[in-house]
Order: sequence, then C-alpha cells, then structure tokens
Amino acid sequence: MKRTDVIKESAPDIRTFRPADSRPF
Repeated sequence: MKRTDVIKESAPDIRTFRPADSRPF
C-alpha cells in the first residue's frame, strides 16, 4: 500500500477527488 502514500504526497488533492481505496488513477 505504498502507492497510496506516493499519490498522497504527489497530489493530496486527488484524495478529495477520489478515495485511495478506489484507486485514484
């Protein structure tokens, strides 16, 4: 589950756009 950490740091806005549980990309 390291991908979630990378995305959270790379684009915290994406978390609001889509939950990490449902794959941001």
